[in-house]
Amino acid sequence: MRFRITFESVRDQILPWNYQYALQAAFYRCLQEADPGYATFLHEDGYQAHHNRRYKFFVFSDLHPLRKRDQTDIGYVIRKRQRLYLYFSSPLEDRLLTLLVTGFFKKNNKLPIVIPEAAKAEFRIQRIEVLKPEDFSAGSTTAILLSPVVVSLLRPDGSTEYLRALDPRVPEQLRKNLQYKYSTLHQRESTDLDITITVDREYVERKGGAESPAVTVLRRFFDRQPDGSYRVIAIKGFRAPIHLKGSPELIQVAYDCGLGEKNSAGFGCWVPKDSVNQRAPGEQRCVRRRRLSGKRS
Repeated sequence: MRFRITFESVRDQILPWNYQYALQAAFYRCLQEADPGYATFLHEDGYQAHHNRRYKFFVFSDLHPLRKRDQTDIGYVIRKRQRLYLYFSSPLEDRLLTLLVTGFFKKNNKLPIVIPEAAKAEFRIQRIEVLKPEDFSAGSTTAILLSPVVVSLLRPDGSTEYLRALDPRVPEQLRKNLQYKYSTLHQRESTDLDITITVDREYVERKGGAESPAVTVLRRFFDRQPDGSYRVIAIKGFRAPIHLKGSPELIQVAYDCGLGEKNSAGFGCWVPKDSVNQRAPGEQRCVRRRRLSGKRS
C-alpha cells in the first residue's frame, strides 16, 4: 500500500540538504508512540533473509516540491504554511502502516525533523491520502525515481563500492535484491519468478553521463556512536528511469518495498511512468483521503 503524506511548515525555516536521515528517525519515533516493541524490532533487527541481510520493508520518497530558487548554502528555505509531500510505501499494511498513522495522531500530527548540528525543522501533517493500487499484471513498466537508487558491493578490503547507473553489474544486483525481498516477505523461494531490469542509458547520456550531478547523487547520513556523537556516512545513489519486465509479483515488491538498497533510509522509491503521464506525481489514483484533525499551534 502507498500513502501520500502532505506536510505544512509551522514557521519560516531551513530544511538542511541531508534531511532523509532525520525523516527516517521521525517515522521511527511515530512508530514508537504506537507500538514501542515493534518499533524497536524494526529499527534494530528487521526481517532477516536467509543470506543474513535484514529488510525493514518500507520506503519513502524525497520531499516535493523543493525548488532550486529556494536553495541556500545549507539547505532549502521553507516558508510558514508552505506545503510539501512525500510518498510512503510498505507491503505491511496491517502492521507497519496502521501503526504509523496511529503514531501520527499520538504526535498531534506534528513531525519534527531533527538533524545533528543543524536547526530543527518542524512540520504539521495536513493529510494522508491512500492511493489506489497500481496494476502490474502486464509484467512491464518503467520506474520513474522519486528518490535515488543505491546499489553497492563489498570490496575485498571490506570497504563499500557504490555502483554508478550504467555499471553492468547494476541490473543483476537489483534483480537479486528483489528476489531476496520477495522470499523474505512471503516466506517462500522466488526461483519460479524472474525479472529483467535495465537502466535507461539514453537518459543517463542525455543528462551528461553517469558521473553527472543530474544522475549520481551523494547524500550524507549520521551514525550515532556509543558516546552520543555522530559519524557521517556518505552514500552514493543514482537517478535514471529503470525498465522492469517480468514477474508482476517482483514488480509489486519493487513498488511496495523500493528498488535497491537502503529503502528505509529514503532510497529507491518510484512511480510507474504511465501514472506520471496521466497526472502529476502524487495526484494520480487517490481513492480516499484521511484529513487529520488537531489543534494548530
